[in-house]
Amino acid sequence: MRAIWHMAIKDLRLLVRDKAGLFWLLAFPLIMALFFGSVMGGMGSGGGRGKLSLAFVDRTGGSQYAREFRESLNNSGALKVSDTTLPAARESVRLGKRQAYVALLPDSASGGFSLYPGGIPQFEVGIDPSRQAESALLQGLLTEAHFSLVMGQFQKPNSAKKMFRSSAQALDTLSDSASGMSESKRKNLSQLFGSLEKYYEKEEDISTAGNTEKRTQAAHFNVQSLKCMM
Repeated sequence: MRAIWHMAIKDLRLLVRDKAGLFWLLAFPLIMALFFGSVMGGMGSGGGRGKLSLAFVDRTGGSQYAREFRESLNNSGALKVSDTTLPAARESVRLGKRQAYVALLPDSASGGFSLYPGGIPQFEVGIDPSRQAESALLQGLLTEAHFSLVMGQFQKPNSAKKMFRSSAQALDTLSDSASGMSESKRKNLSQLFGSLEKYYEKEEDISTAGNTEKRTQAAHFNVQSLKCMM
C-alpha cells in the first residue's frame, strides 16, 4: 500500500513540473466546459435564456408551408420567433438586435412543380457574423423543420395523393428547358407520380374502411352493452 502512495505522489510531482501537460489535463477541459455552457446554456429548458432570437418573414401570402414551418420553429424550444418585414429583419440582424432571420419567398422557378401543397418557398437566411457558434445550430433547426413537414406529407394518404397529382399535372405543363429534363424523362416521372397517386388512393381507401369497421364494431359493442344493462 505504501508503495502505491509513493508512486502516486511521484506521478503528481512530475505532472506539476510539466506545465503543458497540467494545462491539457485540468485547464483545457474546464475552459471547454465553460465555453459550451455559455453557448448552449438554457436551450430546451422552456425559459427565454439561451434561445436564439429569430426574425421570421413570410412573403408567400400565408401559405400552408409558411404557417406550419413557423409553428415548427416556434415549438423547437431553442428559438424565440418574431414576425417582421424583410427590410426590418435584415436591419435588426445588422444592428445586433436579433441574432438571425429567415425569410420565405415565393418560388417562381419551380413552375408549380412541388412535393408540398401550395409549393415550397425559397429561403433567405441571415445570421449575425459574431454568432458563428450558433450558425450550425440554426441550420440544423431549419433543416429539421423543413424535412419534418415534407416527410409528414407521405404519412397522410389524402395529402400524399393530392401532392403527387398536382406534381404530375405541373410536370406535364413544364417545357424541357424549364424542367431541366428531356420529354421522355418527364413522361417517366409523370407516370411514376401517377402510380404513387393510385397507391396512396388505395391506402386512403383501406384507412377509411378500417375506420368504418372500427366505428361499426364500437357501435355494435355499445348496443350489446345496452342490452346487457336492460
